[in-house]
Amino acid sequence: MTEYLIDTNILIYYLAGALTPEEKPTVDKILQDSFNISIITKIELLGWKGHTTEGLIKARYLLDCARCLPLPTRLQKRQLRSGVIPQSLFPMRRLRHLHYPLMQFS
Repeated sequence: MTEYLIDTNILIYYLAGALTPEEKPTVDKILQDSFNISIITKIELLGWKGHTTEGLIKARYLLDCARCLPLPTRLQKRQLRSGVIPQSLFPMRRLRHLHYPLMQFS
């Protein structure tokens, strides 16, 4: 089974209803079958300045349904030293019909 690590922007677009009618069923299916996020995504989504009170409640509810993956210790140390997480450690792939980034891992 293919699993996905969902990017913050996907969740923002999802909560805002900004996905196209073609994209929404695919994202719904991924969220039902493989709703994985990183701790960074959780922090970014909860700290997003664009939330209304209702939007923040929806975001918290949505995040409660996710499997939140921690940042590995070696990345925590590197992040603290450099302030940047190297993109090479997170190979990005896109679904052909989605215009928003999703991370895929097996």
